[in-house]
Amino acid sequence: MTPLSRRQFLQATFGFLAAALLVPKGRAQGLGQGTRTVEGRVYDPAGKPRPNAIVYLRDEKSREIKTYITTADGNYRFTLLSMNVNYQLWSKYQNMQSKTRSISSFSSKPTFVFDLKLEPSK
Repeated sequence: MTPLSRRQFLQATFGFLAAALLVPKGRAQGLGQGTRTVEGRVYDPAGKPRPNAIVYLRDEKSREIKTYITTADGNYRFTLLSMNVNYQLWSKYQNMQSKTRSISSFSSKPTFVFDLKLEPSK
């Protein structure tokens, strides 16, 4: 094998870098990699934003539960969630609870927006 000249080396290096920059972002990161965000607002039964409600996010793989206390305008946000995990999401405040929402690892969406409506517990 003959050694490359400086010019051949630079051409090969430039070609490799140019090809790497042309690869679509999703392909460069690999399928199933990356993170996602889940956000939304919690409402009381009257339809008003509910501050200080607790929003629960359960990782169905590890069974770990993350919590978030809603802001003054009822907002919540979970970030840096794995794309390869299924999640369950619900909210509670005093004697009220929302329906449970599911987030599937089969979905390629990077952001989910779920508004959760609290209902009196039965």
